[in-house]
Order: sequence, then C-alpha cells, then structure tokens
Amino acid sequence: MPTRSPRPPTYTLSQVSARSPLLNAWPFNASNPLGQIGLHSHQCLSILFFEQGTGFYQLGQRTVTIYPGAVVLVPPGELHSWDAAYNLTGWLLFFMAEAVPHVGAPPSLWWNDPLLAPFTHQSPHPGATFTLSSSLMPLWSAWMQTIHNEVRHERADHVAAACAYLTLLLVDLARLAQPDLARRTARVQPLLSAVFAYIDQAYHQPISLAAVAAAAGLTPGHLTTVVRRHTGRTVVQWLQERRMAAARRQLVETDDSVAAIATEVGYRDVAYFTRLFRRAHGMPPLAWRKAAR
Repeated sequence: MPTRSPRPPTYTLSQVSARSPLLNAWPFNASNPLGQIGLHSHQCLSILFFEQGTGFYQLGQRTVTIYPGAVVLVPPGELHSWDAAYNLTGWLLFFMAEAVPHVGAPPSLWWNDPLLAPFTHQSPHPGATFTLSSSLMPLWSAWMQTIHNEVRHERADHVAAACAYLTLLLVDLARLAQPDLARRTARVQPLLSAVFAYIDQAYHQPISLAAVAAAAGLTPGHLTTVVRRHTGRTVVQWLQERRMAAARRQLVETDDSVAAIATEVGYRDVAYFTRLFRRAHGMPPLAWRKAAR
C-alpha cells in the first residue's frame, strides 16, 4: 500500500512571533535564507517585500517571479515555498486581521475590507505579486524596519504604533490592486455580502451550510463553489474565523472564563473550542489572553 505524503505544516503567528499576537516583521538576507522552510502555510496573513535579488516563489499552483520591488501577498492557508533564490534581501511581515484598526472593532469578517480584499481570491491574482515604484521602496523599507523595532523593543503603545505603519503598507497595496479588483468584485459582491452578513449575525448560534445557502438564495453545493472560488476559503473556515475573532476580543477585553467565551461565540463544547483555538493560534485561550494584554 502506498504511503501518504505528510501534510505540509501550517504555522500560527505565535509560532513565528513570540513577542506579539497581532503582527511582526523580520528582515531576511543570504545569511538567513527562507528557502530552508519548504512547502508550508500560515494561519495569518503575510506579505513578502523584496529589496534586492531575484528568484522564483511557488504560491499554490502558480510560480511567481521575484525581483527588486516585488511584493507577494500570501493569504491564510495558501501553500507556498521557494523554488529558487539568488542574493535576496527584504522583509517578511505576518499579521492578524485585527491589526488593521477598523477591522478589529468590533470583530468581523475581513473578506470585503478595502485594505484586505487583495488577499482574497476576489483579487485578480490571489497570492498576488505587485510591483512598488522606486519612490515607494525606501518608504516600505523604513515602515517594515519601524514595525520590527516597535515589536522588538516593546516601548509604550508599541502595538498601536506598529499597526499604524501596517495600515500605511496596506493602503499602498489597496491602491495598486484597486482597478482590477473593482471590476472583478462587481458581479459577486451582492451574493458574498448576503453570505457574510448572515454569518456575522448568526455566528454565535448553531449554523448549517444549508442555512447559509438559503440566506444567499443558493444550493449548498453552489454556495461552496462560489465562496471558495472568490475568497479562497470555505464557508466553514469563514464561520470559524468569525468565531475566533469574537473569542480573541472577549479574551482581551473581559475576564470571562474560557467556558463562558466558548458558549458566547457559538461552541457548546469548551474542550472542542479550546482545541480549535490552539490549532488556530498555537496556544490555548488563557495563554493567548496573557500574551495579548
């Protein structure tokens, strides 16, 4: 009997950033090559920015060319790895959706946020490569360095400062993606809006795929196809994302027990909630609360 290949690992933000549960940035160069990691994915959103060098990067089924000024967006769950890299230098940025200030208050689904839509399959190039102008590259280098320094040195209000620089980066990306993104979202926007409005309103209750499909006026099979094609994630994954966002907020802003929070966000089994939370964040809820406060 043939042996099954092991599933590529999925890393949480806490596994790559012990300092901050929301975001972090690291420089890379020839002395710390990222290519040693191999095929993998992340639970969070990530951005690779290349200052120098050339190479090839595999994202899902595509191979993208790397060059100075290239910016690669990696959505959550997207498998990716290096094919080849030559004298590369640049920055790697990981972040949770809540690191974008207006996304995290109140917690909600980020699929249609104008600053995060380029990370979904609504984008003309999911897992896209964009090119920065020569005038923007020094700004991006400085912003990445500032995010790195703020998280590393943990000065007063360092998370707020780092999130502000992240917002500047995302504004630039949204401007680069906007022309094609607007054309591609026009047809499916009402349908996806109905799907995610229903999830946003009812996430704390037991939800079936059939109920979500009925809210959108689709069959369950058609709903599954449309949501995955245009966002890169399944309905169940988006439901879990909404519940986990609410749980993270409750952990930070209240002293409620894990059992109470699990019930509040739609899980009747606290052990099951804890397993899902640990899988998504790399640590159990109470440890995440301690790190986030």
